[in-house]
Amino acid sequence: MGVSHRAEQCRGGCGGQQMRSHRFHLPGGGWLSSSRASRDPSGSARRTEAVGLPRCGASCYGGQGEARGVVVTREEQGREPGADARVEVLARNPLFGRLPAEEIARLAAYAHVRPMRRGETLFRRGDPGAGLLAVLSGKIRVLLPSDDGKDIVLNTIRAGEVVGEMALLDGRPRSADAVALTDGRIMTLDRREVLPLLEAHPKLALALIEVLCDRLRRTSTQVEELMFQPLEVRLARALLRLAAAQRLASVAITQKELAELVGASRESVNRLLKAWEADGVVSLIPGRVTIRNEAAMHTLARETE
Repeated sequence: MGVSHRAEQCRGGCGGQQMRSHRFHLPGGGWLSSSRASRDPSGSARRTEAVGLPRCGASCYGGQGEARGVVVTREEQGREPGADARVEVLARNPLFGRLPAEEIARLAAYAHVRPMRRGETLFRRGDPGAGLLAVLSGKIRVLLPSDDGKDIVLNTIRAGEVVGEMALLDGRPRSADAVALTDGRIMTLDRREVLPLLEAHPKLALALIEVLCDRLRRTSTQVEELMFQPLEVRLARALLRLAAAQRLASVAITQKELAELVGASRESVNRLLKAWEADGVVSLIPGRVTIRNEAAMHTLARETE
């Protein structure tokens, strides 16, 4: 049985300094030494709390006291983390981290964490607006699908951000599709649990309103660019925004994804990028565009640095 464990501080005389020497008593009898347990770094899995363990004098250098640990097996690796892990995730979230500790703990009891796979549709336009999704890792693309396959990309949601805030507030059906752009993890929060928190904590409500306002501004800018700006300007501005969001001159994105973002065909975007590459403005490799001349890119975007 491949196992790993997480041990809390020893209650005996070793003060936690010799935790790698502890042995854990398995349910049903038998011992598991921490040296064997530590060989498997597989992480989260089935957790069996080893209470009623031997005194430290029997398993470490410290003397009297109890050692406590968690024994886990591979068979449940990747399942939803425990309450402590969900609390930690919420506390780190820029939105929910504003809540008092007791409210975070209460919300964590109802939150669900699960993996997402690249290309997975997390919800579709018209689906019931049951709650909010918080991105823990990876990226989600929010888009309006079309019958001809030329989807309109509204937003890209990154780790630390939330999606589904409109349906959370008004309870109406989803207004767009959400598709996983990469592998990652998401946390889902039911609106029945979040709405009372918004009522009780005005600062949290204001923070969510700020998210809504920011996305409304982005959408207004996008509509304006689609209506009034040529492709060259739209593409340059999109690359500058993506580079700023990723804090890198090199943007991880495919040409198909760029085309969806600026409302153009992939062929048109490819021709423009190739011309910019020849001029030394960008360099191209599959799945990535690197801005080589930022000043020239701002000129193409009709912006000042």
